[in-house]
Amino acid sequence: MGAPLNNLTWGSLGSLLATAVVVRTAVHDVLPAEAHAFLRSLLSRAAAAAFSPPRDAIIINETDANGVPNELYDAAQLYLGARCLATASTLHLHKTHGGAVVASLPDSHATHDTFRGRGYLLHGPPGTGKTSLVAAMANLLEFDIYDLELTTVSSNHELRRLLASTRPKSVIVVEDVDCSLALFDRTRSPHSHDNSTEVATQLDTISLSGVLNFVDGLWPSCVGERLIVFTTNHIDRLDPALLRPGRMDRKIELGYCKAPALRVLAKNYLAGDGEEDDEEELMGEAARLLEEVEVTPADVAEVFMGCDGDEGAHLALRKLVDELNRRAVHGPV
Repeated sequence: MGAPLNNLTWGSLGSLLATAVVVRTAVHDVLPAEAHAFLRSLLSRAAAAAFSPPRDAIIINETDANGVPNELYDAAQLYLGARCLATASTLHLHKTHGGAVVASLPDSHATHDTFRGRGYLLHGPPGTGKTSLVAAMANLLEFDIYDLELTTVSSNHELRRLLASTRPKSVIVVEDVDCSLALFDRTRSPHSHDNSTEVATQLDTISLSGVLNFVDGLWPSCVGERLIVFTTNHIDRLDPALLRPGRMDRKIELGYCKAPALRVLAKNYLAGDGEEDDEEELMGEAARLLEEVEVTPADVAEVFMGCDGDEGAHLALRKLVDELNRRAVHGPV
């Protein structure tokens, strides 16, 4: 009984293979190339559905039943938003024995991060070019700019949400951080500031700890080439906790206008750059006065922009020298 069954089995298999060859030839000769591609895609999907591992759906609610924000939701939003690319089709969830669940992308979706969580502090008097420097940085790197106004942030929770919503290749700017929050030096006497009463009675929208967590923890955890830039006119008013080494990668002071900056401004705003004899004499006199008078680059640019015409360069330098002499005698208005 075993031999006939084996003969039948092998005979059926041979007939099946012969039929498959005939059908394949007929399909190849009759159907167009587009239909071949569609059939291959259909068979691939069917095989993937039949042999792929099971898929699990993890649902994380933004709030609980009482409307309380879910911290796990924020953590997942920060983590996945920075690591999952828009083109990624799969996300692996794997867990070693006794270990935690780890989410990862396939090797073909590896990310690249050059500017990871870099923080900078630009400080100096108003009009020294802090905002212009931020714009120049973003333009050079071709990054987007997000202007974060801390006074409009209602809580630390909202601060985390705003951070999660930023895109890779971006610069986050917090301008005038000394005015945005009461981040003044807590080690100094409250009477050391003229506006100490106003600062003490001002309602803080977010806490200092929230900002420090923003710099130390949440911000470095976000990949995707992001920079954060704080600006302030009064660095001495900031709390030392915000300025300690390791929080800000670089602290850059932008001071008053001096001779090198004067020549750059003259070259950018005027037809010439002070190379003619009379203009060179005025340039030298202005450079000497700049060592004695505190003038911002914005003040110099304002004088230069108000002069044009054939004698614009000479007139602008003469007007600048007169203004510097006036300030040397009477001080700034």
